[in-house]
Amino acid sequence: LVLSLLPGFLGPGGPVNHLGMRLPDQARLLRLQETCERQGIRTHREDGVVCCHSKQSKFWVFDPDQTLWEFYFLDPGSPGEEEDSGGPPAELRTPLPEASPRQVWSHHLTQAGVSSIPHPDHSLHEVVLEGSANLQNAGTHFIALLREGLRTLRPGGLIRLHGLSADRALLNRSPRLQGPAALVGEVPTHQELANALREAGFIGIRFETLSEVAHFTVEGCSLREFVLVGEKPGHRPIPCTHLAVYLGPLALVVDDAGNHFSRGEPVRINIHDWQRLQAGSAGSSFLFLKSQ
Repeated sequence: LVLSLLPGFLGPGGPVNHLGMRLPDQARLLRLQETCERQGIRTHREDGVVCCHSKQSKFWVFDPDQTLWEFYFLDPGSPGEEEDSGGPPAELRTPLPEASPRQVWSHHLTQAGVSSIPHPDHSLHEVVLEGSANLQNAGTHFIALLREGLRTLRPGGLIRLHGLSADRALLNRSPRLQGPAALVGEVPTHQELANALREAGFIGIRFETLSEVAHFTVEGCSLREFVLVGEKPGHRPIPCTHLAVYLGPLALVVDDAGNHFSRGEPVRINIHDWQRLQAGSAGSSFLFLKSQ
């Protein structure tokens, strides 16, 4: 496998700049190019170009998905004095597009309960649920909405819940509240909300806000304003190649990926979990060691 990461431009097929296939000799390259041309696939030929510190002969084609392919072989002899081109010729390059606007979908307590999000898979940067957990009989719709959030978010995308939650389960989950909170139809507990996010598949779950002062007291139970955030996980490699050492002060902590960290004990984890932990708010409590 020859992997070349080229910043600064990409092909019309998307974020993959191009794919390459190395052939053993000039004759094989010519036969393949002739086959492509006979099939009506237009090719772009280059001979004796210096690329990736070697002299190559090659041709380029676009596949039906508009991904650019390079078929090449290494010419004998040393590279010439020409500048290393480092990728497709200029006429096959396109400039990097401007960053796509941040895609956010939101739902509000004043709207009817929904169980689907009208967006494709992996397309949203953030899902915001303002009071959705406080809708009357939210249960089934709310769980479905969390799963839809996981489906539609990009890896690393955030789901943000805002509303009113209780310190413990209420006998009457639908209390009558005053003022704007009169719209509240149901009040789950803090733990129920965090568990619902975890069961839906989110990680990095944290309360950004859990008000110190109760906004309401019902049945002797405090109802607090909360903001709860979860993250959609990305691909987690199987090999555990990196070390993390929990520094304390707690005796043991467990992350959402199931990694257990005893204070002072080096724990081998995969690079995805290692980077997430390092970038998160708990990162200052760990010593991070690269693969050994």
